Amino acid sequence: MNQRIDEFQLPAAGEKQATFLRHLPLKHPGNLAFTPDGTLLALSDGQVVTVPLKEGEAAKVLVSRDKLEKPAGLAVDADGLLYLTDCGPQVVKVFDPATGAPKRTIGTPGGAVLGPWDPARFDNPVAVAVDGCR
Repeated sequence: MNQRIDEFQLPAAGEKQATFLRHLPLKHPGNLAFTPDGTLLALSDGQVVTVPLKEGEAAKVLVSRDKLEKPAGLAVDADGLLYLTDCGPQVVKVFDPATGAPKRTIGTPGGAVLGPWDPARFDNPVAVAVDGCR
């Protein structure tokens, strides 16, 4: 199982080869997102953590795994709120990154059901994106 994120320098204009820079150790890394202040976040082993970019730093848990069932997608809005798709209840969960506290849930838990169409139900939400504008 993967235990790291690989960092590369993108090639300059006219060049074709990226340059490997380093490995960033992280347990079971998943989707990545940057906060407005430039902090790199990752889904890691079922939770949201900061990615240690400086020597000697350690990953800090922002949203613990007990608040998530099966996280898949990760995005951050202009105010720094974290949006996570959770394929367990099939909703999008919004968290305060400073406290890890849930702010709200988008969607009706339980996924798609037979019957009339319900726009508040998601079927296996695996990705999320938010507009960075205020």
